[in-house]
Amino acid sequence: MKKIIKQLLIFYLGTISIIFSQDEDVLLTIDNVDEEYQTFDILYSSPVDVSGFQFDISGIAIDTIYHEIDGLVSFDNNTVLGINITGEPLLPADNS
Repeated sequence: MKKIIKQLLIFYLGTISIIFSQDEDVLLTIDNVDEEYQTFDILYSSPVDVSGFQFDISGIAIDTIYHEIDGLVSFDNNTVLGINITGEPLLPADNS
């Protein structure tokens, strides 16, 4: 339990730099942590459309990424990159 909390804290602090580098307020949160299956959800809250994203994760190993966006999501060296290839952005949302 302590290890997962530490890893989530490292991840959360690692994404803070991305949040503060935006012109608009974009908030990433972690939810639905499942220790048994070692999974968690990353949710976003944004007042504007999002056409792509990139963030770094530290302290955990990424095996697989499941996503519900209509685009390409990839990861390498603890960097997650998402690009919407259809031209339709992720709409402004609160915890989507």
